[in-house]
Amino acid sequence: MTKNSEGVNNTVKPVYFPFTCVSGELIARINQYVGPFIVYQPLSDQPPAPVAEAAREGRVEFRAPVTGDEAQILDAAQRSQHWGMAHQGHMEAFRVPAGGDFYNETFAAEIRSEILGTKTPQADPAPMYTARLFLYLAQAFDMQQSTLHEELTASDRTRKQMFSDLKGDAETRLPASEKHSPEDLGEYQTRNRITSWLRLAAVETGPVPALLTTSRAVFEHILEFVPNVQIAQTFDQGPPGEAFKQALPDYWRELAEGQSPESITPPAATGLTAEAAQMQLTVAVLPASTPAELLEKLLEPDQSSPADFGKTGRILLNLLSVKKI
Repeated sequence: MTKNSEGVNNTVKPVYFPFTCVSGELIARINQYVGPFIVYQPLSDQPPAPVAEAAREGRVEFRAPVTGDEAQILDAAQRSQHWGMAHQGHMEAFRVPAGGDFYNETFAAEIRSEILGTKTPQADPAPMYTARLFLYLAQAFDMQQSTLHEELTASDRTRKQMFSDLKGDAETRLPASEKHSPEDLGEYQTRNRITSWLRLAAVETGPVPALLTTSRAVFEHILEFVPNVQIAQTFDQGPPGEAFKQALPDYWRELAEGQSPESITPPAATGLTAEAAQMQLTVAVLPASTPAELLEKLLEPDQSSPADFGKTGRILLNLLSVKKI
């Protein structure tokens, strides 16, 4: 069910960013608030199980913009994971904070030689190959963390039921300090996740994408390192109605076409007060027309926007996050 860029229409469809793995729970939440969405894959026909299942049901579309070298990437990934188990504990080598650099640290020359199975010096691999390998390793790490999150959440439910039975009160809740809270996986390898994903996305053709992230770390990284980002709208949301989800793509399209946010009427959110809303959708307009332009701005931050910026479209970045009370 691998989708390529052929047949892309002019509808602005959200693209999950910069992750290639989404849990079933998170897929359901995104579907609830914005509808179906696209997930890019570093390898063809190798999607994580939740993504493949949701794709069969029409709730997700997955695409592999670049194909080829699958066997080599899988072999290099396996060697990398073996190296991580021997040196760091399974995949713990990936737990480098946002400021760390995967390419310069984990892919240092002596480590790369182990991963690629040779002790002799060799030329650096092509940037796209390295990006796809990184994204595949990131996917494995994210899947591992998703499984751990599911196990800890199940443990919370079991403990809650146990306390409810002991107290005879079905409304018993665990203290907030004892409940498991999911990590923001975008805090790990933030820059490398973004640049590797953008390198993969840069080969796609079609309409300017509406990027969608659930990582505040990723969203804040873009705001910090890309100049002149404009926050267009923040929606305080309860479970939205179909009217909102149907109007949202048109709103994205008008913003992407370069219209001023002040001149566009945003779709009406659910009729909840800001205090009662459970989720928040923040829409930002980025000073780039394509993923390739955005990648260039991140790699060369001192570049200014061209004089004709906005005439060929603008990328949107949406943050769907749990509302902070």
